[in-house]
Amino acid sequence: QVVTLGTVAWSSQQKTRTDIYVVEPNYEVYQTYEACKNYFSDRIVAGKDGAFVAKSFAREFIAENLARDRSWYEGISALITSGELFHQLTYEREGLNQMVKDAKWDTETEKLFVQACHEAISYTYGQLSKRAKKNKEIPNFDRETTKIRTGLGRCKNANTFREFISDFFARAGKLPTFQSHWTELMNLILHDWKKSRDLALLALASYKGKGVNDEESEESIDTENEEDLIDIL
Repeated sequence: QVVTLGTVAWSSQQKTRTDIYVVEPNYEVYQTYEACKNYFSDRIVAGKDGAFVAKSFAREFIAENLARDRSWYEGISALITSGELFHQLTYEREGLNQMVKDAKWDTETEKLFVQACHEAISYTYGQLSKRAKKNKEIPNFDRETTKIRTGLGRCKNANTFREFISDFFARAGKLPTFQSHWTELMNLILHDWKKSRDLALLALASYKGKGVNDEESEESIDTENEEDLIDIL
């Protein structure tokens, strides 16, 4: 039996019981939570008035999902509604990346979708790096990340998400994971846009690229599948 405490509008100065529910975890939930504990930890931070404990933002979110018998990443799009919150989440990028690799997924398709999004991000950054090098400029990866994040934030229904994801994948070029698992990934996009949006944002927050030196992406760009993808979506 779990009791949650928090602040409420009528009593903002103190902690109040906000919920109470029973958790009945199975072995898969236990494994996922163990991974969560391993990859996200509270930190002791030195401040002007002494040290304080910085709680793990990602662990809190994941643990609540598991306690409520939801996918560990579910609702991330509804939670991350600003650049500040996204920046806070990406402080724990390393742990998120490990969770993507090691956590238990409801279906293998979900993990493959994140993998396809990672490839799309990598290729997009590679194109940006190539253009910047040609113009003797420094590529602005942060601006591109913000563009992707805000684009996802504007996806409020199935149609707007399909428009976003088709443009995102098509601009990136030929994605090996998408081409190898076309049918499964298309079914996910077409039949569960909210889950797909959550997975895309998770992919963006967990992506670990090589930054300015990401030369591998430049060699992988191919737009052969662009028209087919747009036609289907």
